Amino acid sequence: MVAYMIKKIIQKVPVGLMIVPLLLASFINTFFPSIYELGPFAGAFANPYGVNAIMATSLVFVGGQLTFKRMKLAFKRGVVLFMSKFIGGLIICFISLSMFGIEGAFGISILALACALTNQNNSLFIGQITDYGDGEDLASAAVTALISTPMTTIIALAMLGLTELNTNSLIDIFIPITAGFILANLDENVSDFFGKTQYYMLPFMGFALGSSINLVNIFKGRISGIILGLLTIVTGIMFMLPADRKISKRPGYAAISLAASAVITAIVIPILTEWWIKRKS
Repeated sequence: MVAYMIKKIIQKVPVGLMIVPLLLASFINTFFPSIYELGPFAGAFANPYGVNAIMATSLVFVGGQLTFKRMKLAFKRGVVLFMSKFIGGLIICFISLSMFGIEGAFGISILALACALTNQNNSLFIGQITDYGDGEDLASAAVTALISTPMTTIIALAMLGLTELNTNSLIDIFIPITAGFILANLDENVSDFFGKTQYYMLPFMGFALGSSINLVNIFKGRISGIILGLLTIVTGIMFMLPADRKISKRPGYAAISLAASAVITAIVIPILTEWWIKRKS
């Protein structure tokens, strides 16, 4: 009975296979954090190294979708999403810096703005694309993964004249993607296997991401947190949706899926994506 109820809940929640574990893990971290201190296995979910290991595995699978057959289309879709997200965020950051300086407005510094608007939650994107997209969409996540690294924010800050560049983050994320790419192109059966496996990674990615979230912080952020979350969604969709539809000639769900970078957006974006898909179907 309990298992049936859980199954129904997961089915009703957009990208429920990822979002429900994320919310469960964040609830545990907020109210029962000592659970993650029971031992190395429980603690691995709350440890950045454990989360990164799951993400690295996921990126191997994503890289495994970049077969030579899919590469041209996947890169076209991925680059359009990548550039529209980055350029759109950079424009807003430049306007904010020009008007309000480094400290920003409404308690949102230029650093926080750059992190939110030029970066994104690639795990959430993969989760939704696994449900709604095709093989080329999932392969494009290998390109959009570049936005989810600190390197992207550093590039944005460097272009704003606020820091210097370092290439380590970019090289680091290419390693698992390249490994998946090589394996999949040596044997097409590997690509099929990786594509199916990605779906089963979602609950673990969701739980790992949620284990570092404290729900109290959503309320502590107050108006600045709400503004930043909404600005992230609006900016992402404003620049990415037209680009995805006009340039890539796609329905637009990938653009909406990629407009996420924070706790609030991780909940709101799947709902928006499902609404957009139903609207266009």
